[in-house]
Amino acid sequence: MIISNDELGQSDHRQQTDYPSRSKPVYSHEPDTKVAALETWCREMVDTSTPIFLVMKTTQTVFNGSGTQEATDQLQKAFISPLMPPCQVCQSDSVWERFKTVVLEYEATR
Repeated sequence: MIISNDELGQSDHRQQTDYPSRSKPVYSHEPDTKVAALETWCREMVDTSTPIFLVMKTTQTVFNGSGTQEATDQLQKAFISPLMPPCQVCQSDSVWERFKTVVLEYEATR
């Protein structure tokens, strides 16, 4: 005998989301929004001295789904120390472009 979700008092799991509403945008679905979110994030990081990997893993509105491993993988690929403050990444045009490229490429492959 198969018991439906309605009989169990549960909603259809396909209608639920695993991520909080603050976790977005996703590059594959909203590339322009993702780029804009990264650019805005960079402008906001001007005075931030917290290590960049901590900022990435706690800022799910920009780095959707990134935890410590994902953040450090992206930073390693961009040749950026996980302990570097975001303000240093965002103040250097060449480092920023390298970082942004890696983050967008990473998201495009997910």
